[in-house]
Amino acid sequence: SHELPYTCYDYNRDIVWLSWKQRHIVEGVGLRDDVWICHGLRQGEIVSSPERITDVLVSGEDVRFPDFQVAPDGHVIFTYETSVGSHMKLMRRLSRPEPLVPQLEMAPASPDAFIWVYSTEFAVQYQVECSSDLADWQPEGPAITGSGGHQEVALSSTGGNRFLRLQVTRP
Repeated sequence: SHELPYTCYDYNRDIVWLSWKQRHIVEGVGLRDDVWICHGLRQGEIVSSPERITDVLVSGEDVRFPDFQVAPDGHVIFTYETSVGSHMKLMRRLSRPEPLVPQLEMAPASPDAFIWVYSTEFAVQYQVECSSDLADWQPEGPAITGSGGHQEVALSSTGGNRFLRLQVTRP
């Protein structure tokens, strides 16, 4: 059976966290309550695979949710209680999800330039970098913070070989 889900929203990063309790029978152990969690990005367009976060529980324990919140650094702090005769409070710190891999497209803008278009994710940092030798990388323009839309960067196609990369970080 599934218990009602609990949700937590990270306003700064536009990530919805969803957790729920599921009771099931484990062969050789009996009834077991486990708590599962997943997150949604881009207004639910992308949902992560569920992850069991209470794998330390034993048969017959009762799971309660006294606290479930997003810390200022974006990590989820999940605190729960179990009971078999006495209460024990446990805490689990979950990592922020990795940024999504942006979709890249290039289009010619003129004989001497092209436009690089990439998809962005809300509140994720993007920095285009250039190199002539794949060893030394320099920023190409300012870093931008994603809005969930597309970003265009106009780049010159003159001046010899240039390699481009996009550095992506979730603050």
